Amino acid sequence: KMCGCRNSRKDYPTRCQLAMITLMPTIEVIALPMLVVSVICFLLLINKRCRNTNWHKNQFIGTEKFIVYRTNPKKYYDVANVGSQSALFAFDYESFEVKGCNWAVGSESLLYNFRIIKQYFDCLRDNGTVIITLCPFVFCLHDYTDYRLKTKYHLYLDPKTVDGSTILKSHFRIKFPLLTSPIQALKRLIKDVPIDNRSSLTTNEMSQEDLEKDASKWVDNWKRQFSVSNLDAPVPQSNRDAINFNTKLLCEMMSFCVEHNLKPVLVLPPVTTALSSKFSEKFCESYLDSVICKSNKLKVPFLNYFRDTRFSDNTLFFNSY
Repeated sequence: KMCGCRNSRKDYPTRCQLAMITLMPTIEVIALPMLVVSVICFLLLINKRCRNTNWHKNQFIGTEKFIVYRTNPKKYYDVANVGSQSALFAFDYESFEVKGCNWAVGSESLLYNFRIIKQYFDCLRDNGTVIITLCPFVFCLHDYTDYRLKTKYHLYLDPKTVDGSTILKSHFRIKFPLLTSPIQALKRLIKDVPIDNRSSLTTNEMSQEDLEKDASKWVDNWKRQFSVSNLDAPVPQSNRDAINFNTKLLCEMMSFCVEHNLKPVLVLPPVTTALSSKFSEKFCESYLDSVICKSNKLKVPFLNYFRDTRFSDNTLFFNSY
């Protein structure tokens, strides 16, 4: 007969229950690290996919060529050019007997043009040519303030020469886009951007009307970037400091080349008539010619192709610039 005591046999935990109670802390200790490891592996997998997006690759396109420049023997090249967007697409040395290297990698200030020359000048033979490429507002840009635009420099410049972006910060932006730009990375993982294939384009698919619109867009963007409302008005005070800085810098660049037995040449590349027609002679004098005249104490050659009709054919470009 069972007694009425509450502590009946069925109220006691079984051996299995006792074992489970004993093992619970151990299971928790094992499960938590496994969960953490699983989450990390998942994030690394997603990060790898983000690194393979066109959005991420486009940010560093063209930087790989510096590996070749570093591995070739010193004094190997005859000519090199620096510059921004226009220089990147204006110079191609593959079809010529001359050994040339294009040091331009998209948007870039004159300051970093100089730093590239300083680091890679010994790639050029004695009396080699350094083409310093100019563009309409080149002297108005002191430097880009967004450190993200400087990440690429850690792939081919001495980290000590890269301002505002530590090598650790840049390493994370290059290797872990999911951590540094999570929203943008996930967005582009879902819907990517087209790959930057401008270097491989051989035709200009823009109509004359499209070229006019594209030229206006370039000018409007420059005016907004440099706070210029009227291209023919006197240079705004906001740009004079940058112009003074770049006037001295250009002089130093040319002097550096001469001191290292190199021949500097200033080049203003051609653009389409749709774009060149947006700029008056007054603008060119205020923003380009006067600066070059003041800085060019060494009488370095200045080749101005900006309005050269020999190179203004629309088929030579993939847009108006």
